[in-house]
Amino acid sequence: MRTLMTSSVPRRLSGSIAILALWSLPGCQLELCADPNALISSPTGTSKQPIIGGTVDRTNRSTVALLVTPAAGQDAICSGTVIARNGDKGYVLTAAHCVTGVVHHIFEATDWRDCVPGGNPAGCAASYAATAWMPHPAYDPTTLANDFGIVEFSGATDETVVTPAVSGPDGLSVTETLSLSGYGRTYAGPDNPSLFQSLRHDVNAQLASLAETRFTFDATTGKTACFGDSGSPAYSTTASGVRQVVGVASAADQYCEKVSIYGRVSNVYSSFIVPVIEAPAPATPSAPDGMCAACVASNFQGNSSCAGALEDCQEIPTVTQSSHA
Repeated sequence: MRTLMTSSVPRRLSGSIAILALWSLPGCQLELCADPNALISSPTGTSKQPIIGGTVDRTNRSTVALLVTPAAGQDAICSGTVIARNGDKGYVLTAAHCVTGVVHHIFEATDWRDCVPGGNPAGCAASYAATAWMPHPAYDPTTLANDFGIVEFSGATDETVVTPAVSGPDGLSVTETLSLSGYGRTYAGPDNPSLFQSLRHDVNAQLASLAETRFTFDATTGKTACFGDSGSPAYSTTASGVRQVVGVASAADQYCEKVSIYGRVSNVYSSFIVPVIEAPAPATPSAPDGMCAACVASNFQGNSSCAGALEDCQEIPTVTQSSHA
């Protein structure tokens, strides 16, 4: 069972690991993650494949960067989406493996380094302090099943850009084209520190496969997610023009050359997302055992009296991810 984690009393849980030929996608690999300030002087490389295969994204302002310290201990960058605001509280949907350690800040910027010392403050639209975070109660760090997490932050205003998560059936079909946005690597292949970059990119990519809990993209097309895109959104636009988050980046093959996997948001919206973003402050009442959704909200607010129900949540059947590599 995973309980509330806050910035004032951080607790670390087990980190994400490789599954078969698939890898979770936190950014800032190896020595680049040792010190956030050291990243400012790191070379910002360029790539002919500026996400992979896309362009600099100055439009999707709800796609944000998360400065995190995973359970493994090295500072890293994940991506996420501001999906809701409740008063001065905002909520970011990201990957569970991004929130198993400590979440420090949420940056709204085309270049997230503009939000840290040494950057250009004029380029930082907003920098929010994370106040609480939690992975899905049924998240499996081995298979990456239910790889969804939510981060709460303070300081949200009417200027905070929100793109909602899909609240019903997403209506997706195989071969549909979605918009991917994130702060990840812009090249495939082995890690190359000289190509380190901190800009938000987006690309339109066609679905390769579609299952109840996830969907994939064929990375051989040159349009896919890579390291640093963990938690980033896959956006769709309805016939009426409503933009919504339908997927969350979770995993890829080791070199981002074959496949990327996204969790399907519609599968967890009612049971996991709604109880958190619609929870009354400061806490929800205790709920009887078995009420998974109510206890997700209660647990996020720091109420430990729902332990029994959260154990029930842990027993929700999950689909084991398999490699397409």
